[in-house]
This record gives sequence, structure tokens and C-alpha cells, in this order.
Amino acid sequence: MVEYQKLQKTMETSKKQHYVTLSEKIVQLSLEGIEIAYESLRDKVRGVRSGLQGFMGKFDCQVTICTIQETRNIFHKYF
Repeated sequence: MVEYQKLQKTMETSKKQHYVTLSEKIVQLSLEGIEIAYESLRDKVRGVRSGLQGFMGKFDCQVTICTIQETRNIFHKYF
């Protein structure tokens, strides 16, 4: 149960960070700025996905790799 609560706190923090990142206005549109924003979001998603896989692995659950869209759908459904 403690592991689940830790994961839940991590997920909530990550969701807030994603919201802040997605809410920030892009002052100047440039290819470099867009690439940096994309890489930042991609890395955050990978971090959350890795955390979920690690958590599920501790309890011998089947872990599957899914796309970012599938991950978003799961988050919206359960969190």
C-alpha cells in the first residue's frame, strides 16, 4: 500500500508539471523552442512510464509498453 501511495504522489506531481508545461505560453515560436518543449514532455512521459513499470514489476503484474496516447487514456480513466 505504501508503494502505491508513493506512486500516486509521483503521478499527481507529474500531472501538475505537465499541466504547467502545457499551460505556459510560447513567447516566440521557433523550431528550437518547439523541439525543446517536445523533448521535455517526452522525457517526462518516459519517466512516468518507467515508474509504472517498476511499480507493476514489484507485484509481478504483467507490464506492457503502450503508446503515449494509450498512456494518456489510462491516466484519464484512473487518475
